[in-house]
Amino acid sequence: MNILYRKPTEKDYPYIIDIYNNIIDENKFTADINHVDFNKKKQWFINECKYPYFIFVAKYNNIIIGYFYLSPWRSGRTALIHTGEISFYLKKEYRSKGIGKKLISWAIEEAKKNGFKTLLAILLDINKRSKYLLKNHNFKVEAHLNNIANLNGKVCGQYIMMLNIK
Repeated sequence: MNILYRKPTEKDYPYIIDIYNNIIDENKFTADINHVDFNKKKQWFINECKYPYFIFVAKYNNIIIGYFYLSPWRSGRTALIHTGEISFYLKKEYRSKGIGKKLISWAIEEAKKNGFKTLLAILLDINKRSKYLLKNHNFKVEAHLNNIANLNGKVCGQYIMMLNIK
């Protein structure tokens, strides 16, 4: 599969929102339980993804199949300026094809270019797939917060995973 990635245009935002809302519906990959509204999220795209942070979409056959981004960790705290939080999402039908692995590799590469030294990933402990992918990129579990999330009656924890970039 020839997967490409690029910075999104404003026309791509509804596709990103659609992917995320479908992820929410699966009830195991994000702590959000309510659909995201495009008009509210549009400001996030503008504000949160300014250099050195970023968002990229992944495309296959001119279709946006996923995206990844790097956002601030503890925004506004100057001592943490070289630490970012990585997030990545794929349409269901494109999982288990090695694409998630590419998204994480690309995110690490872009983070390096932008001067980041540490990446964090925060994921639900029931999200075995993401934990596996992150471990394969040398992320280590630094914390496990037990029973912190309630996904419509399904209680689970969160992992904080970390990668020191060399």
